[in-house]
Amino acid sequence: MYTKQPSTHDRRSAAGPGRQRYIGHLVVAGIGLAFLAATGLNMLLAGAGVIHDSSEPPGLKSVLLSFLWLAGAAVCLAVAIDAEHRLRGRGLPRGRVSYGPATARRGPRVTGVRRHGPVTTLITGVVFLIFTGVAVFGAVAAFSGAARSSYTQSNGVADNATVVSVSNNQDTSCGRHGNCTTSYSAQVTTTLNQPVSGDDATTINIPNNVSYTVGQVVPVLVDPQDPGYAELPGLPYAKEGAAILIVLAGVFCLAIAALCIWSAVRMHRRLGAWHASQP
Repeated sequence: MYTKQPSTHDRRSAAGPGRQRYIGHLVVAGIGLAFLAATGLNMLLAGAGVIHDSSEPPGLKSVLLSFLWLAGAAVCLAVAIDAEHRLRGRGLPRGRVSYGPATARRGPRVTGVRRHGPVTTLITGVVFLIFTGVAVFGAVAAFSGAARSSYTQSNGVADNATVVSVSNNQDTSCGRHGNCTTSYSAQVTTTLNQPVSGDDATTINIPNNVSYTVGQVVPVLVDPQDPGYAELPGLPYAKEGAAILIVLAGVFCLAIAALCIWSAVRMHRRLGAWHASQP
């Protein structure tokens, strides 16, 4: 029965100078994967407003740019998988294993070697599942903030508040080409003229800077479920746009994960059939 002989490339892939080269590829790709994935996830969560102690500004631009970083992480992952597979010098038969009279005469026909095995493909799917989980977490947090803001705008208790202190925030992020983006927000500590649920103090959350002075009276909408949170009438602090983009990113990552896992199962079955056909 026909037995596939290892190709020259397979015999050399795990020995000699090529081994050191592939080890270098694996190390560099691993470092790139960690850096790009961490940066992309940080940018995604900061853009959605989930985290506020990041150097990345919240907003649509950060969310869109995070997709590029995560795409780069996926490329590094593919390079790392390829290097690891070449180091082991192992492959999977391409195409399907057929049986019948022709197969009995010449053995299973193998057209080449596949670089990615079922294990590495499954790992790729798991990584994208993790990305999906992070996207779900970010989307839930973003939708929660947007829902809270919407509830406050619709059902908030109208009151007048006296300014006690003002904290204006400016987050500036600069790209490699010198393009800088600055986002603004403010948290204003106030005392309420009419206490809400027994509380006479609240913090106004504003999506831009303000020039209020201590003692100034401003109209507010106080969250009746959490009187410590308030917004200005007609000026919601959080919106659903970024959350929707995170959901789309999560759906994309979930589709890639499902494709990888399905491919890994198919490759595992084909590999088992191929080994069973060997003498």
